[in-house]
Amino acid sequence: MDKVKGRISDSIRLPDGTIIAGEYLTTLFDEYPEVVRRFQVIQRRDYSIDILVVPNVDYGNHQRILETVRAKLAARARHVVPVRLTAVDSLCVQGGKLRFVRSELGG
Repeated sequence: MDKVKGRISDSIRLPDGTIIAGEYLTTLFDEYPEVVRRFQVIQRRDYSIDILVVPNVDYGNHQRILETVRAKLAARARHVVPVRLTAVDSLCVQGGKLRFVRSELGG
């Protein structure tokens, strides 16, 4: 029997070596499932973090909730690196799966 392949995600690494687990990052919107259709967290080579979100614009308070989630991740990252949230129309899917967390840092 083959292994079951689940969510593919990296971890986020802060400049001091602290790790934010990918498993935590995939749950960012668990409290607000009606607010987003899809999302992806990307750590850039300069350690900054981008949260790309396909929002559910039909949900009335979506902008306030998105900012709440962004601020929560910034606090988890101890405000050491910039955390940006950008609304997008779609996300890039590779091999039929969305990588919820992707790091551009090597190693």
